[in-house]
Amino acid sequence: MSTIVMLDSAKSPDCANHRITDTELIERSRRPKQYVEHWTLDRCGQAIRYRVNFMPSPRGGTDSTVQAE
Repeated sequence: MSTIVMLDSAKSPDCANHRITDTELIERSRRPKQYVEHWTLDRCGQAIRYRVNFMPSPRGGTDSTVQAE
């Protein structure tokens, strides 16, 4: 969540109110365990969607990537 807020704050520095308002699972695969979600951010009243990919890390745990849509 903090990564999305940080990325969006850089795109819209004049807005001081960034918050996640919704998340939605859109894709799941079992091998390897990967998940794709849409996260909706409220940027001072404007809804902005991000695609968040979660995948197993070779070091253990989970890695993620974030892309604006």
